[in-house]
Amino acid sequence: TPITSPRLEDLSHAKGLKNVKAPEFTFVEKRTQGNSGRLKPDKFLHIGNVDEFEATGELSDFIILYYKTLTNGEVIISRILKASQGSWDLRQKVWRLLDGVEYELSDEGVYRHPRRFDEQLVSTSRYPYQLLKYSLERPKDMGFAKLSEYVQLLKEGGQLQDVRFFEVRLAQKWILPLASVFFAVIGVFLGVERPRSKYQYALISAAVVLFFYSVMIPFSTNLGGLGVLDPILIGFIPLLTALVAAFGALSIRKWIEGF
Repeated sequence: TPITSPRLEDLSHAKGLKNVKAPEFTFVEKRTQGNSGRLKPDKFLHIGNVDEFEATGELSDFIILYYKTLTNGEVIISRILKASQGSWDLRQKVWRLLDGVEYELSDEGVYRHPRRFDEQLVSTSRYPYQLLKYSLERPKDMGFAKLSEYVQLLKEGGQLQDVRFFEVRLAQKWILPLASVFFAVIGVFLGVERPRSKYQYALISAAVVLFFYSVMIPFSTNLGGLGVLDPILIGFIPLLTALVAAFGALSIRKWIEGF
């Protein structure tokens, strides 16, 4: 069944691949439709295997969907290209697909006129190739500057379904130094000038605070994709949770010392 526009937001290489290198890559290219100025999907690029890209520059398992908009505004698939191999031609700025099959689809979604091809060139913007290189790295392994560039490319390339997720990861990166200072200060408050009988409590409390912080990082990252809060606020959620846990631990310690 042809994929229509409401489902395009689910076609994201970020979703479900947040802590591992992406084994596949997707990109939705859009263009302005008519006089309305609204962006409509034009092509959908799927690369099923990118494992050899860093070593050889070669890619495999290509699927490219071409879209068209009907008079009633519905977006449907009009053509499908499937190729076993392909690469980005830096000189011509096109995708060079090898050993594939092309299908045309009717407005009712019926396949017609399939034909094989040895080579076919597909024109897209520069963004799929640029984003592909970034997607091979995990966000936690990127530096702040590189992740910032990636977020900017996602915005420019129209991949807005991925932007918020990586904006949250970006916020978490610059909040991390604050978290380090916070844990150092909390460690001092929990352990300074305490008798050895209270030292075990300080260690347990510090472990609990760190546990809450660690648990809230993936939770807040996933929350970022929902768009309910600003990415910077979401980035602070783990630290705020740890702060509440730390104040709770300090309050309990004072209560215990009262006996």
